[in-house]
Amino acid sequence: MITPELKDSVLNAICNCGLQYEVMYRIPKKEFFSATELSIDNNDFVSIMSQFQRKGFIEHYANTYSVIPILLKIEATDFLQRGGFVAQEKCLPTIL
Repeated sequence: MITPELKDSVLNAICNCGLQYEVMYRIPKKEFFSATELSIDNNDFVSIMSQFQRKGFIEHYANTYSVIPILLKIEATDFLQRGGFVAQEKCLPTIL
């Protein structure tokens, strides 16, 4: 299940893995998962990354077998500094 906490973990891993903003990278998937210690299945990862792209946190993402093509945008760290998805979830009104 994809939770706000999981999305924040993925976004935090991307923002804190040493990428510069507005630079295109092709990160080997195995190295990224090993370095960030993320525990997530590939389908959830692809879904979350696709959402990040739609939200404007990253660009050039494509689902590939061995690499993560990515361009990090400053909007990603801005969102995290405001509390990320967990804070966003807490601010939404509960609908019965």
